[in-house]
Amino acid sequence: PNPDLQPETSANTELGIKQGYKIGDDLIYGYFDLAGFVQNYENTIEYLFGIWDQTVAPYGFKFLNTGSTRVRGVDISWVASTNPKASWQLTLLAGYTYVVPVSLQPDYVYGFDNAPAGPNALSYNSTSIDTTDYLLKYRYKHSGKIDVQLSHKGFSVGYSMRFFSKMQNIDSAFVLLEDLTAAVPIFPNFYGVDYWQNSQSGIFIHDFRASYTFNLKERELRVAVVIDNLLNKEYALRPSKIEAPRKSAIQIVYKF
Repeated sequence: PNPDLQPETSANTELGIKQGYKIGDDLIYGYFDLAGFVQNYENTIEYLFGIWDQTVAPYGFKFLNTGSTRVRGVDISWVASTNPKASWQLTLLAGYTYVVPVSLQPDYVYGFDNAPAGPNALSYNSTSIDTTDYLLKYRYKHSGKIDVQLSHKGFSVGYSMRFFSKMQNIDSAFVLLEDLTAAVPIFPNFYGVDYWQNSQSGIFIHDFRASYTFNLKERELRVAVVIDNLLNKEYALRPSKIEAPRKSAIQIVYKF
């Protein structure tokens, strides 16, 4: 707990344009959406790892005010679809986000820990594993998604892919914790830094779905197979939090 936590405030500015389009006689239609944004934060609240209160736990996460930060970025969306009255229908949805969240006060001391050797002054620079460009911890500069669906009469098949670029910066305390658990036999080894390093080439997650709809006069029956994380990718979007493995589901929807 942190009873001294102050409210976070921000000023946000966004400018965007959205343009619809149509090709042929409703052969293909959709829209493009482009937006740029800037967010300036005061009393930024970060969830940070460290040695806080050993009467509660030797290590843990705590909310702290870490000073001023700024987030700038661009978001792009594209939607395209063929005529819904056509025999074959194709739908495409794609999105991409580029974001640069940085610390504006990298030397600001926002607290002290309770390390056994004595308290350490905590700042962005002293607690980050990588301070290049002062990028905030646990963020991805690039992320995106693409979804394609093909339909013909009652049959439909779809594929989607999610992408996250490398996570540049995490708490340097993870290195200490990993070294500690490796050196003390009674502790299970902690592999948070290993998971972080495994994501340095980016993360790609693939999903698949297929369905068939039966038209029963005034009723409708749809049977679908949905597979998330099709290739059973083992990944973590932040250290020590493994994400879901492959998940397969059968859906039956009956409308009457």
